[in-house]
Amino acid sequence: MPFNLLRQSAVLFVLLVVGVVGESVAQDVAQAAPQSGATPPASYANYTVPARCARLAPRLEHQRERALRPDTIPYVPFGRNPYAPDIVDAVRQCVAKFSIETIPERDLLWLAEAYLAANDDARATAALRRASAVWAHLPIPQRAWRLATVVDVYAFARPARLHAADSILTILDALGAPAAMARLMAHGTMTRLAAWADSDAMIAPHARTAIAAAAQMVGEERHQRAMDEATVRYALGTWYARHELFDSARALARETRTTIAPLNPAMSYGLEQYEKYQDWVGTPAKPMVAEKWYDNPTNASYPRKGKPTLILLVGHWCADYCYPGYAVVRRLQRKYGDKLDVVLSSRTFGFYRNKLRDSTEEMNLADTYFRDYLKLQTPMGMVVTRYTIRDDGVMMEDQTPDNIAYGMAWEFASLNLAFVVVDDKGRIRMGGGLTPQKEAQVDHLIGEIQSQEAIQLQRKAAH
Repeated sequence: MPFNLLRQSAVLFVLLVVGVVGESVAQDVAQAAPQSGATPPASYANYTVPARCARLAPRLEHQRERALRPDTIPYVPFGRNPYAPDIVDAVRQCVAKFSIETIPERDLLWLAEAYLAANDDARATAALRRASAVWAHLPIPQRAWRLATVVDVYAFARPARLHAADSILTILDALGAPAAMARLMAHGTMTRLAAWADSDAMIAPHARTAIAAAAQMVGEERHQRAMDEATVRYALGTWYARHELFDSARALARETRTTIAPLNPAMSYGLEQYEKYQDWVGTPAKPMVAEKWYDNPTNASYPRKGKPTLILLVGHWCADYCYPGYAVVRRLQRKYGDKLDVVLSSRTFGFYRNKLRDSTEEMNLADTYFRDYLKLQTPMGMVVTRYTIRDDGVMMEDQTPDNIAYGMAWEFASLNLAFVVVDDKGRIRMGGGLTPQKEAQVDHLIGEIQSQEAIQLQRKAAH
């Protein structure tokens, strides 16, 4: 889909969502206590369905995040910390009027989710126990779906109740092949949760169990869940590459393409690109090429061996989609300082702020934008974009050397800030779109590279 059409579709979707929920959001925000510890108003007790209470906590926190961190508005990073006390109090008031014994069965999961947000685990367990009793007579596939939903409730609570989620997974896995689809979804949830938290202990076991469950699915249900199976496989492949198991990552990518493509031919291109991505990860990084460098007084060549490098493929035109990534970059810079090289790679586009510019003026304005406006005090290499006229008269944009070397990151950036991590040995270790959801993975990878670097320096000093 062309970029402009995709952006227009996104805008229309946002307007639709705002039109549907805007009134209730405004009501909730107006009622929300602005500071931790403040007493929430009693009007929350007027909510008539538990679903509104369950959605109250993330809604209030999102509005607070918009005020505190405006550069991450498009994203709500996975929260591992409890809700603020005033938000918890608001949810408690909201659910006070409901009774576990009398509430309709269809509302029990919402009520349990609200109790967890209110830090009332005992009542949440009681609600889910009553729901389980109602489900006991259902056929295995239907019961399994409801158990998978319970896993979601526990997994995405704040903080996540991982022990409770694992106990439900044990029951779900015991249902065997008839529950294969629900098991894929539930273990997929845990895999996604583990990827956001970058938890080594969780990613591989849950991903492998999810893949095994998918293999037990037959007929149309396997086709329907091909995307979910591929997502789990992607997470496991990323985990392999993170731990320098590059051959395992590449073998899994090939297996994923041959397994998933027949199930969902529409995914064939993405699967082929993912296989190329895993072939690219672990290979030596090529030197960055620039016609003009900014903030590089020593004319250093990047990436430099001996320390990790974060390469950002940037454009001055990318605002809302890239701001969350720039916020991640600033946090990484504050944490690692001069132990991490951050380098920008960009090119000319023929315009700046909707005005035509010559190449020199545009490059200087881009430097001002990144250095002064975005506060990214990093080297930036710029090249002038050139074009080729085909025989049929169509003008084609020539690829820059950096786009050829690192363009695979664009394939998985999804309109976000494209990044590449290069380790201290000069190998490509990770690439894609830099978002707050991926911050933990990038942060931990850089930390691991630095730890290995420190160990190597200690060994050299000892000899």
